[in-house]
Amino acid sequence: MGLIAHRRHHRRCRRPGRLVPSGWIGSDRRDTLPPNWPATQLRILNRDFHRCQWIRYDTDKRCLAPARAVDHIVSHGEGGGDEDANLQSLCDYHHNKKSGGEGGRASGRVRAAKAAAAKPLHPGLMARPAPSPSTPSRPPLPASRDSEGPFPF
Repeated sequence: MGLIAHRRHHRRCRRPGRLVPSGWIGSDRRDTLPPNWPATQLRILNRDFHRCQWIRYDTDKRCLAPARAVDHIVSHGEGGGDEDANLQSLCDYHHNKKSGGEGGRASGRVRAAKAAAAKPLHPGLMARPAPSPSTPSRPPLPASRDSEGPFPF
């Protein structure tokens, strides 16, 4: 996620020149969070002792780096809720890795749906109607006389 200069992100900002993640610009995600989100974040960070809960694939152990982000284990888009059991503390690295992957998968699904809806099927790939019983079928082609194929040269 890139950083861009903060301009008019919200009107009450006291530091208009700071850098913000570009993924939040134009996003309504913060509007979908519960009204007590700051208290929930603090509660989850304290529950996890401000340590990253990401389980590393190479060691099957938790990362345990200092955590600053609270993230949904199962995202809202995939049916997850805001209950404490679905929240975990993550370090910046693992939060960016997880959120970037979720965003990439979501945009891939949208892109695939748009491509499928916009692209008509090629006529050669369309299903042919079954022949009616009154239509005679073609006779089989005669077998060639020589084993070299239909061309004598």
